[in-house]
Amino acid sequence: MTYAYRVTAICPDADRDAMRRISEALGYSDRVFTAPLSPTGDAPATHWAYSTTATAKFVAMQTDPATQEYVFTHTDWPSFGITEMEAREVLARHWSADPAMLVIEGKDADALGQLRGMMQAHGLARVVEDDPA
Repeated sequence: MTYAYRVTAICPDADRDAMRRISEALGYSDRVFTAPLSPTGDAPATHWAYSTTATAKFVAMQTDPATQEYVFTHTDWPSFGITEMEAREVLARHWSADPAMLVIEGKDADALGQLRGMMQAHGLARVVEDDPA
């Protein structure tokens, strides 16, 4: 596979589990949205972020309606613990309603710069857990 893109995304805490299931169903890991965010930088997290390299197929799933429809109707969603309708609703809520929750650039893009811009646009800061030591 050729990973020609960098994808950085943010999702609300309420949709984190569904987004992880969707990621797994699309052939990616369910270990996404691991960076906790909140308006103050204090716990608990209200949003989660991730950044990864991606294939053209994954990018098409995010941007091309024909590809989206094919994937929606040809994925065994229940085997990943989510229904097709839930997947449609969650993705529509994020990428259509708020395109600033998803940034796609070339694979050499500055992931941290992407994330900082997205955090600023949404008034979010990285949650820093207290050091137990």
